[in-house]
Amino acid sequence: TAGVMHALNNQLTAVVGLLSMMTILNDSQQYEGLARYLKLAEESTQRMTILIKGLLNLGRLGSEKAVELPIKEPLDRIVTTLEGILAGPNDVTISRAYTALPAKTTVLISPVSFDDIIFNLIKNAIGGA
Repeated sequence: TAGVMHALNNQLTAVVGLLSMMTILNDSQQYEGLARYLKLAEESTQRMTILIKGLLNLGRLGSEKAVELPIKEPLDRIVTTLEGILAGPNDVTISRAYTALPAKTTVLISPVSFDDIIFNLIKNAIGGA
């Protein structure tokens, strides 16, 4: 359950950061980007819902099957979420070097696990954002 709690914390951190960015944009009446931040916050809350449902039924935790997952779209979503969290007072730029990968690059993994692993890897690399 420690891994699930870590995953929940990642999603909560994303939502808090995105809400903070939306508040800043709203307060300065700069509405460009709000829709994107709302969408990312919604996706994070949907992931939290999935994780919480898993906690409510411990017998099913870990039963998610590995699938062949194209990695570019999830990487873009995760990097965009982290950029939203890090925007503002932080001077952090995330380089998207993975865009040079072939379009059909895949990995055999659970989609939830992949997102959590990449989110943690980047977040930890920049000091735990």
